[in-house]
Amino acid sequence: MREFFARVTGIAADALTAAGWHQHRREWRKRRGNIMNALATTTAAQGTWVTEELFNGIGKVSADVLDKAAKGDRTALPAVNAFLRNNPAAIALWGDIGRQTLLKVIQIYSSKDLMYQEGIIKFASDLRVRLAGPNPTALDYLVAERVVIAWAFVNWAESVYAVNLGELSLKQGEYHLKRIELCNRNLLAACRTLAKIKRAKLPEVLALVNVTPATLSPSLQSP
Repeated sequence: MREFFARVTGIAADALTAAGWHQHRREWRKRRGNIMNALATTTAAQGTWVTEELFNGIGKVSADVLDKAAKGDRTALPAVNAFLRNNPAAIALWGDIGRQTLLKVIQIYSSKDLMYQEGIIKFASDLRVRLAGPNPTALDYLVAERVVIAWAFVNWAESVYAVNLGELSLKQGEYHLKRIELCNRNLLAACRTLAKIKRAKLPEVLALVNVTPATLSPSLQSP
């Protein structure tokens, strides 16, 4: 979780710096004489995380292709690539790692209760859209996703603590409270990053900083 938030914060910092902003006492300020480039942005579609809605929009793919792909059979690759091409719903269904992470948290939180699972994913999907705001950039969606996932983690941590509250030793209670505190810090950090981005009205980060391995700081480069 900390690595995720560190990478998002670092990318946002690179974008702000390239746009002519600087950090003063942990606050971002616009440098005098610099004008933020009004670069064209790539507006992310108002997507959904709801599995049923994604399935309704992906079109048809043969069960044989799905079965071979699930087993790692590379003979299915041409069919898989053809299916994913120009198919945003399918890409979101199988390729959105944030959504996959959220689903894992929901499954742990709700066990086998389908009502809880569907209710949480619909709420989370709507929350991400509302946080991203109207005409969101890719960066808006990325950080809004971090906020939603952090929100899910902190609520899960608090629910585990609440359920076991009467049976915990002092040491176990301290462990749960420390985990809740860490989750809350991650959530607030993501919220602050989203607020800064919205105040700066940044364009889409990749267009702004022209991100390449050479422009990213070493801590953000892929291993």
